Amino acid sequence: MDEILKLPKLEVRMLYHSNYWDGPLSGMCVLCLTEEDDDSEEEGRFWFDILIETDPVPCPKEEWCDQKIEEERLANGGQISLSPTSSDEEWGCPPDQNGCYTVPAYRYYGIYRLDAETLAEEERRHKLFQTLVGRHCDYDEDEVRTLGKDMQSPQNQAAYYEMAKEWPKLDLTKELIGYFIR
Repeated sequence: MDEILKLPKLEVRMLYHSNYWDGPLSGMCVLCLTEEDDDSEEEGRFWFDILIETDPVPCPKEEWCDQKIEEERLANGGQISLSPTSSDEEWGCPPDQNGCYTVPAYRYYGIYRLDAETLAEEERRHKLFQTLVGRHCDYDEDEVRTLGKDMQSPQNQAAYYEMAKEWPKLDLTKELIGYFIR
């Protein structure tokens, strides 16, 4: 496990998702070396797959915050000042309207290297998906996707899903090389 690193000098850009639930769960990405002059060099295609999803963590000082808010209301004639009870750096997020912090939910994704044969087959399947179903799972350079983009007829979509039933399952998560957080 020591060889599996968060890749700090690389930028991960999602190309498309293959599985989605309240956000992408798995799909294809590129890793780009980020340079000081804001240029980036693409380092190849890799599979990403969700490892862990965290839940939002409410302010551990919530009881203390409630008491502090009530004290401020009384001291300020019913007004609340928005002085934070901690620092944004400490919590990794800004305070809410009451000055309390909630750590947001994050998804940790594994990054997997694919052998040439598996990568070619996955890309063939995705191109077929784009042709017969649509491009609504694809992301642009800013990782924005267009819902309903190039959607195909229900007949074409049904033909794709019938074909896909016959395909052997690909092992896309053999070689974990790192992870990223979103």
